[in-house]
Amino acid sequence: MSDVETSRLVDMAKGNRGLAVYVQERLKELARGSGGPTAKEIARDVLSGRVDLREAVLSDTYASEMRKNMVRFAHWYSDLTPEKRRRVIADTRKQLDLLGNTKSLD
Repeated sequence: MSDVETSRLVDMAKGNRGLAVYVQERLKELARGSGGPTAKEIARDVLSGRVDLREAVLSDTYASEMRKNMVRFAHWYSDLTPEKRRRVIADTRKQLDLLGNTKSLD
């Protein structure tokens, strides 16, 4: 990821480097194909600096992909047992707490 794009992520996260690292790591996962071919292409464009993250998120292609993934997530979440749901929520809270503690970007 270019220094310019890294700086943009930190700016978008309002200076929260932990959040910027989290977004960067999710983009890397998407670039490896975890979200399907369209998300992979968009993530690679953002990571390479060809497209700004804001531009990518506002694009019609990405919005369509997000809708599909949100529906998939909603189905997954609704199928969780109450105990599993509590664990997911607890794990998510831990991750959110860690966001402010991450010091560096690759």
